[in-house]
Amino acid sequence: WAGALVLEAARTLLEILEASGIRGVSFRWPDDIVAGRRKLGGILAESYGGLDRAEFYVLGIGLNGAPVRLEDRPAVGLDELVPSAPRRRDLARALAAALRGWCENPVTDPRRWAALEPPRDRPVRAELWDGRILEILPRGYTLRGELACADRRASLALGECRKMTYEGEEP
Repeated sequence: WAGALVLEAARTLLEILEASGIRGVSFRWPDDIVAGRRKLGGILAESYGGLDRAEFYVLGIGLNGAPVRLEDRPAVGLDELVPSAPRRRDLARALAAALRGWCENPVTDPRRWAALEPPRDRPVRAELWDGRILEILPRGYTLRGELACADRRASLALGECRKMTYEGEEP
């Protein structure tokens, strides 16, 4: 269920940023928060416990406050997106309160995360942690927050995928 938690965190974070006047930010599965093609931050979830059922999750959310340089891709900071960026403390409080409510009564209807879906008409190159490369066509999310694929019987779990490259982008 780590995928559902990450999707809910992304959905909630984007709503909070929008309410704070920060527009044009989106989620790029499996874990990136982006403004256009520039990386603004990321979301990571780790599960602890058995392989079949986690006892608990640890969720990490990072946002660049100021401009940063990344060697492998363009990045952006909140300070570049709005004249007066919200305080990280305020963002964290709002996010924690919303996610606490969701964790107490999780709603895992994939329609809830429809705005986070990758484009269905663009083939994607998925680089997995074990080194395999899959060419897929995304088709939304499952109840568990996994990426459904048109050309695979199984969905792609959050923990399987290291990087996604869309058709027309450089790997």
